[in-house]
Amino acid sequence: FEKEMLDVIPEDESIQMDEKFNFYLNWLSSYFEGFGILTITETEGPEYIFKFRNCPWIEEASTQPVFCLNCQAMVNQSLQWTEMDCSVNRDETIADGGDKCIFRFKIPP
Repeated sequence: FEKEMLDVIPEDESIQMDEKFNFYLNWLSSYFEGFGILTITETEGPEYIFKFRNCPWIEEASTQPVFCLNCQAMVNQSLQWTEMDCSVNRDETIADGGDKCIFRFKIPP
């Protein structure tokens, strides 16, 4: 993530939190697209809702939560790489009976 961001935004330039976060969400979307997962991002005030529109492991995930846990770990770890002061919670997963996986990012004011 950091290397790709530096290719777009030089290290000596300061960028706003929302600009860096939007870059991160675009990167994360592209990352999951590599696994065949399409995503959509919605906003609710200071929160960003990151939803999977599909799951290539939907049959397996409904009986084996490891698939959802892997995606959750990728979201959590990649957010840590950004070193941004924000958090993410998993709202819904297929393994928990939902029809899609949903992550809610919270950015402090």
